[in-house]
Amino acid sequence: FIILMNPQSESNYRGTGCGKAARPDLKGSGEATNRSTWKTLEESFQVMGGVFLLVQIVILVLILILSIQKAAIYYGKKGPSELSFHRSHHAILFLGIFGIVWGLFTQLAGLIQALNAIIAAADVSPALILMGLRNSFINPLIGFCTLLLAALFWGILQGKYSASVKA
Repeated sequence: FIILMNPQSESNYRGTGCGKAARPDLKGSGEATNRSTWKTLEESFQVMGGVFLLVQIVILVLILILSIQKAAIYYGKKGPSELSFHRSHHAILFLGIFGIVWGLFTQLAGLIQALNAIIAAADVSPALILMGLRNSFINPLIGFCTLLLAALFWGILQGKYSASVKA
């Protein structure tokens, strides 16, 4: 994400964990504070799914691009039956299925890694375990949402294709 701010305004730095030290016009321990802020952002990214979540976001973007492209073709002047490879809208459904499978795979990989860490640790609080379990459901949840969107777009495109072939 990108935050646009005026570097002269101190109010832009409230609540960011940066304080006055992060202001570009002030000297001091700003570099150390900025490093700790980036480390916190990096840890948050890892807790929320990390690179595995990024794969699902790419899949979701591909589904949206393919859906818009196929809708423009199917609802445009050219009908879907005139296309050489008209059934390519099935890739949308495949990507949705791949999204949920990827989400479940990453959840299992994360749970195995967490169980290994629990075994290695002497004392683990139940709150920490439940927080990790809660976070493990983020990727499958996004996978299910991806599948629902893909199935919706695929159904709309399949209906248009079927109607144009029968006509």
